[in-house]
Amino acid sequence: MQRSWIILFVACLFLLPLYIFATPILKLPGQRKDIAELAGKFTIRVIPQMFSLAINFPTQKFLQAQSEVGVLAWIGFAALIMHIGVLYLFVNVFKWGLAGAAISYDVSGWVIALGQLAMWLVGARKE
Repeated sequence: MQRSWIILFVACLFLLPLYIFATPILKLPGQRKDIAELAGKFTIRVIPQMFSLAINFPTQKFLQAQSEVGVLAWIGFAALIMHIGVLYLFVNVFKWGLAGAAISYDVSGWVIALGQLAMWLVGARKE
């Protein structure tokens, strides 16, 4: 699993230019300028979430292989509830708009990844 984390982290590094240059890439095939710029700003802000997936995917598959799907469901449910609260807080209370939505997305992704990682560590200590 640790090898998968490394491989996916390196894959994230290769995908990073697509995230950084999303605005010009979207403008190239003719996307409207305002939409391309807004999407580019959002994409830059969700880069941390992309790296959370490098931990999330292998850990999720490992926990599924260990028949810990109930744990995964509870982590996902807790993250959903937390995401709704954080999204409301950042977008409506703090008035951060698109930036708040992106940060909420980042936080949710990392909560899931770290929750799964914690469950993996608990399982590793049992063995």
